[in-house]
Amino acid sequence: MSNWKSEAISLALTTNLSWRKIAKKLNKSRSTVSDLLRKTTKGDYLQAPLTEKDTPKILLFDIETSMIQAYIWGLWNQNIGISSIIKDWYVICWSARWLGQENIIHDSIHLHGKKLPYSDYEEEVVRSLWMLLDAADIVIAFN
Repeated sequence: MSNWKSEAISLALTTNLSWRKIAKKLNKSRSTVSDLLRKTTKGDYLQAPLTEKDTPKILLFDIETSMIQAYIWGLWNQNIGISSIIKDWYVICWSARWLGQENIIHDSIHLHGKKLPYSDYEEEVVRSLWMLLDAADIVIAFN
């Protein structure tokens, strides 16, 4: 790569100069520098390596919940009133991983104790997920 190209890429990555000002500083046409920098941003040339500090921590996670138990009169097209609910849903488990890493992190109400009802352990499971969510810069939920 020629010297002016390296200089243009370096200026684009390390300064707040516009592409037009970079072209003027290097005594090159604006379109020549713009073409080079456009290719650079598309990944056709080497870019400055990203450090772990520069990259956001992206968390991918899934949550499983219990069913809602209710007294109902029919099976089809029912609107269940809140007063018909016997037992509300609760978080059973979750699994997650950091983008770019392979190991899966998980927690479940079944890992916290054997006494029934298992819903008593929901708070511990949700707190463990909250710690991960709090550490993440970006969160992506999936099912």
